[in-house]
Amino acid sequence: MSRRTDNPMTILIMGIVILCGFGVALVLLTDKTPVLSLKPLVSKQFDIECRARFRGPSATSPPAVEVILEKAEDYPAAQDEALAAWSLGKYLELVKETEVGTTTIRQLEIRVEGEPAARFVLTRAQFEGKQRAETEIQTLANLVQSAGLIEVQVRVLGYSRNGARIAVRCTAPESGRRASAMARRALLKLQATEYLGSIEFKVQAGGETLELQGGRDTPLRRNQPPQRRRNRPSGTASPAPVNSRGP
Repeated sequence: MSRRTDNPMTILIMGIVILCGFGVALVLLTDKTPVLSLKPLVSKQFDIECRARFRGPSATSPPAVEVILEKAEDYPAAQDEALAAWSLGKYLELVKETEVGTTTIRQLEIRVEGEPAARFVLTRAQFEGKQRAETEIQTLANLVQSAGLIEVQVRVLGYSRNGARIAVRCTAPESGRRASAMARRALLKLQATEYLGSIEFKVQAGGETLELQGGRDTPLRRNQPPQRRRNRPSGTASPAPVNSRGP
């Protein structure tokens, strides 16, 4: 006597298995998931052999996309920033082309096959912060001008720990304490911008150049002349040129 196969639980289990199998087959045949689509694009763009995979979150690491080189010499470590920035930007573009349109990844890592640690890490905060800074140069210049400074120039230098690293050059219409107050007010306005991590600020005031540094990654302070730097209080932070390739 044959066993009945119309039991509701049996039908449910068979349906789940069929759907899972269909989904896996569809992914393998079409390569339409962002991470699977990324690998051939990176290989073609940089002429390297690599793998790309999604890594879920754990107790010690956030979710990430890993670009894994077969050998360390396949791509120069000094150029990892370019590889990471292009790969992360392309991955986010691919995500937008899917039906979901969102992703939980927080960083992209360049790794070498067999090595336990990432060779280079680029976070989304860094990547998106630099992108925003590059597209909002005029907005940043307007913030500085609103503090009373003129001849404002803003350049994006690279990445800081938590966003973009920029340089500001401007002129004060007045010298002395008034110029110092305007510079600090302008820098505080920039520090309120969430995507800026490190700011190098120079103001020409008469015959003097006033230099300040600030940002979420660099506590606001005025640079001291070389002969006085030995007296700088201990613990004062240096600029944060993390992963930066500024001029």
